[in-house]
Amino acid sequence: TGQQNSGTAVALRFALELSRGVQTGDAFIVRGPAEYRFQCDETGFQSQLLPRPVCSGSQAAFSFAEVNSSLLPVLVPAGSEHTTILTFELGAVNPMTKPLRNSLEFVHCRGVGNNDTELLLGDDLCPKGAYVVASVQKDLWPIVPMIKDVQIGLLDQKVAAANQSSNVQLRFLLMSTGATKVRVRCFGMDFSACGAQLQGSEVRCS
Repeated sequence: TGQQNSGTAVALRFALELSRGVQTGDAFIVRGPAEYRFQCDETGFQSQLLPRPVCSGSQAAFSFAEVNSSLLPVLVPAGSEHTTILTFELGAVNPMTKPLRNSLEFVHCRGVGNNDTELLLGDDLCPKGAYVVASVQKDLWPIVPMIKDVQIGLLDQKVAAANQSSNVQLRFLLMSTGATKVRVRCFGMDFSACGAQLQGSEVRCS
């Protein structure tokens, strides 16, 4: 479910159709933005069709490397009668900063080994010796980082009368690099003619 605030617990719910059925030696690999951390325990993972995955950081792998064909999940591929909609859920916590690559990737690999750790290593879509059956990417919701350590104070300790200007110092800690705008809103205050400085440099108010 789409929750934009940083630090918020979220549920990543997947619903997709496979282009091929599942065979012994297959694996499903989910890769999220590097800033995420998947929760694959009993509270974070749910599915009626898949076993619990192996997780590391923002990656999850479902391996069928040594599963007997009689025990494989029956997943009817797309284009067939009674196509199976594969659904599962992974828990996660929104990162504190905006991800550099804000998308999820689901990969169906074939010919994987029996080492689950290798499924989560390397930059290739599938581990060495395996090949891609199909893959898909999906953009995630934008993350809105929280501002931390906010401090507000008057530079001039004298309280100005109504309709008079005041000098206010605002201090805060940004959680993401590259921010270009800061929005300050205070009901009853008029910032249309304000002047501002950021770390000693003049900045534009609008």
